[in-house]
Formats: sequence, structure tokens, C-alpha cells
Amino acid sequence: MAAFKYTFKGQSYSLDLPLDSSLLNSYRQAPRKFSYTGQRPSDWQLQYYRMFVQHPGVQGTISDLARQLRAISPQDLDMVVGHAVAFVQTAIAYDHGRANSNMEDGLLYPLETLAAARGVCADKSLLLARLLLELGYGVALFSFPRANHMAVGLQVPAGMGEYGSAFAYVETTDAQPIGLIPDRMHGGVRLDGRPEINELGRGRAFEAIRDLRTQFAADTREYGKDFVRLNPVQQQLKREMVAMEARMNALKPQLRGCSGTLAPDKYNACQKLISENNTLVAEYNALVARFNAANA
Repeated sequence: MAAFKYTFKGQSYSLDLPLDSSLLNSYRQAPRKFSYTGQRPSDWQLQYYRMFVQHPGVQGTISDLARQLRAISPQDLDMVVGHAVAFVQTAIAYDHGRANSNMEDGLLYPLETLAAARGVCADKSLLLARLLLELGYGVALFSFPRANHMAVGLQVPAGMGEYGSAFAYVETTDAQPIGLIPDRMHGGVRLDGRPEINELGRGRAFEAIRDLRTQFAADTREYGKDFVRLNPVQQQLKREMVAMEARMNALKPQLRGCSGTLAPDKYNACQKLISENNTLVAEYNALVARFNAANA
């Protein structure tokens, strides 16, 4: 039995999964490269990825994981998708060691990624793709050869997908909202150009993307374009900082009249305003320090 902890919307969750050691050992003989006879198939990449995602050995464990995630929000399957994405993003660590190696051993099968509790972008994307398929959603894989990166495509309503596709972008390497494409990846690499899109299967569409994008737009207007990329702790602190900035700005017109020689009653009123402003500044600076520390 393996224990996993993940974070979703600022809350911590935990679950246990049975991992069969004998089944894991059987993966030592599983293929890691795509083989064919005669002319290479035009859809060889899709067949290659399906080799990992459709491996029968993972069925029981993935079904158990999907069942536990459904139990958290049984009335809202789109919310379950949020939990599934957060699980892969935060319970499964990014394997910097493998990312910096030559990867001669090939990709990991989803069950291996679960057992290791870590993986590179492709390992984590294959795991999430298998889990979303288990939940009944349409799934694709976005591959960026120049950036050496892979992400998941989650089926969304018509006209709401990325890159002219039927799928929204889902990052798996770290905690990013569904539908948000990172500006830069690890090492400062940019995701430029249209990715190679391999559809693993059509299914249910993620309807909640509408509300997410509406919220993205509102948050951007209120808190700036980088707000949606902040972690939940930073987002809450940012909200408090913006509210405190508004309070300090409201004091500025009154403080302008607190210079020069003042009558006693005006002087006393100004002293209260200055004290209130100084308190706000100190509290604001403390919030900034906590905001910066939350990114460490």
C-alpha cells in the first residue's frame, strides 16, 4: 500500500493505493520502444503512446484511484477532474534527475510512475491521460519537440480548445490551472509553435472550462495578468495586498492636507491619519514578505 498526499485549491488530501510488487516487476519486460515491420505507420506516435496508456496491468490501480477521487466530490465530475489533475501535479514529483539524463531506459508506464511517485513531463502526462480516460473524458497528448515537453489535452466544449483543437492544455509538471499554458518551462524554455497532437480518445467534455476562463479574466482585471500563475497561498496574500493598497490610496487625499502649520484640531486628526497609514504600510510590507516567502 502506498500513501499519497496532494494539494487542491489550497487544501491537503491523502489517499492510499495498493501497488502489486509482482505486477510492477512484470514491467521490466514491457516494451519501451515502438517496433514495426515494413513501412513505419503514419500514426506511429499515437500507437507508441497508447502502448503505455492502454497497458492492461494498470487497470485495477487506476480504477481504484478514480474511485477514491470520485468519492471526494460524487456530485460533480468536473470537480473530480480538478482533483485528478492536482493529484498528478502535486503528489507525483517532477524527476529532475531523469530529466537531466539521456533517458535511455525510455518512458515509464503509469503504474511505474505511481510506484516511483515521480516522473518527467511525459511520465506524468501519460499517467494523467490514463486517469482522465478512466473518468470518461476525451484526452489527447500535446508534444512540443523543440522544447522537449509533453502536456495533456482535456476535451472541452466546441471552440474552447487550444491550438485549434478540441482540447484544453493541462500542465502536469507543477501546479497550474487547467487551460493555462505556461510562459516558460523548466530552464526557461518557451513553448513556441503548435504542438503535435495525438488524440487518445474522445469522451466527456470538461464543461467547467467556461467558468474557469471567466474567473481567469476577472482575476486578471482585478489582480494582474500573473495572478492565475500564483500558488493558492500567494493568491490569497495578493488579494489582501490589493485590498490594503486600496485602503492606503483612499488615505492619500486626506494626508495631502497634513503638511505645514496646522490648527490643533486639524493636527490631531492628521496624527490619527498618519498613524493609520503607518500601520497599513507596516502590515502591507509584512504581507509582501509572506508573499515572497510563499514562492520559496
